[in-house]
Amino acid sequence: MIKHPTREQWLTACSTEILVRFREIFELHFGAEGIEHLRNLHVSTGFPSRGGLTKVIGECWASRAAEDEVTHHIFINPRLTDIVEVVATLAHEMVHAADDGEHKHKGPFVKAVREMGLEGKATATVAGAAFADWARGIDASIGTYPHTGLVPVMGEKKQSTRMLKLEAECCGYVARTTKKWIEVGLPSCPCGNEMQEAS
Repeated sequence: MIKHPTREQWLTACSTEILVRFREIFELHFGAEGIEHLRNLHVSTGFPSRGGLTKVIGECWASRAAEDEVTHHIFINPRLTDIVEVVATLAHEMVHAADDGEHKHKGPFVKAVREMGLEGKATATVAGAAFADWARGIDASIGTYPHTGLVPVMGEKKQSTRMLKLEAECCGYVARTTKKWIEVGLPSCPCGNEMQEAS
């Protein structure tokens, strides 16, 4: 069931669910200021600024990067379609927002994500069993994530000049040149015989 027609609306609703469920953890590690940071979120999908199109699955920009110096921008990689992975990634990035990026993946950040039920390396957490069970049921309150995964297809680099392979039958000598120079005349191999375009 679609309750939120756009990804941004759904992700914003999801961030509210995360804040409600883990508010005590946010307050414990980041205080009232951390809660205030989480009230100034812009959440969307988008490819990361670093790490290529596939390596980084979430990104949080601290308030100092925003023109208003208040808003935190979170981006969830549009490749993600699994609801547990989406919710876990958003929760991870929200901890960065609550911390305003101060501790990166150390100290209070690590304590907070562990208490929330996120496991694995601090730089690439995944949902533990309890977190995953909760995340799977989130659509009951906010509906289905209105998103179709985006698979990056990089266009092949256009070759401006095609190099053609030439080969000498007598000795196997190989060279490459352009069609332009073949039209001028075929080169010779070290034996002195004219080379031919390889099939």
